[in-house]
Amino acid sequence: MEIPNNLQDEHWKVAHKIAQSLVLNKTDVNELEKAIAYLRANSEQPKAGAKFFNYLSILVKNGEYISHSNKTVEYYESIAEACQQLQPYKHDALLMIQILGWAKRLMRYYRKVGVPDVQGDRLTDVKSVQALARPKNIERPQPHRK
Repeated sequence: MEIPNNLQDEHWKVAHKIAQSLVLNKTDVNELEKAIAYLRANSEQPKAGAKFFNYLSILVKNGEYISHSNKTVEYYESIAEACQQLQPYKHDALLMIQILGWAKRLMRYYRKVGVPDVQGDRLTDVKSVQALARPKNIERPQPHRK
């Protein structure tokens, strides 16, 4: 499978928005990489985009059972929320992979130099824009342990 390199301006905007959202929510880029790997592995399946969104919802719903840290479920929630911007492209898995691949690269860039401010005309230190991130104090059910 070869992923084309033909992003349009609207696709670049989506990649930037996803990256900005994930950086502001302090999401682990490795968790995004795992989601991209799932999409890539299933990209030739019928309705791969719809299956990807279903996969993300399953991660959010059952994340506490497979989490590696106490932050993993929050990462899944952030990824699922940010990836909703890909809904218009759910019928083109290769385009979704391309957008997410650039979002992953942009996350690393924004972590080093800062996230563009709301107007997007200058860079701001990531710490100074944390207030823009959605609150993370959502109460989650605890898994039943025997």
